Amino acid sequence: MQKSHLKWRILLKTDDKAILSVLLYQFLHGKSAYSSFKEFNKVVKDNFISRDDFKFWFNRFSSGKLDEEDDNLSISDMKKMLSDDKHRLKACIFFEYLKEIDKILIPEFCHEEVFVAYKRMSQVVVIRY
Repeated sequence: MQKSHLKWRILLKTDDKAILSVLLYQFLHGKSAYSSFKEFNKVVKDNFISRDDFKFWFNRFSSGKLDEEDDNLSISDMKKMLSDDKHRLKACIFFEYLKEIDKILIPEFCHEEVFVAYKRMSQVVVIRY
């Protein structure tokens, strides 16, 4: 596995903002907490977040809350939050990329897989970079 893949898997285990961004991204994709839990742990390769944690965050997102300060965010507000924050956007991009890499174990960067990941992401967020 390439070092960059490992780096992003580690980041998705240790960076709270990246983790929460990916959970929000999956929520905005219309996935259930359970399917998101399974997919996240398959990609990250570690069951460090429980299914109950996923349910907790998906319930918060459903209520329009991202953190303690947010109140009644709309879906478009949440999408904008992912689109406008480079750190959040990078976390989601690499999550999608890691999903593709796991499907076909390739030793090098492959543009087709990145394009597939980009198409999936563009269904949820506007990418302006």
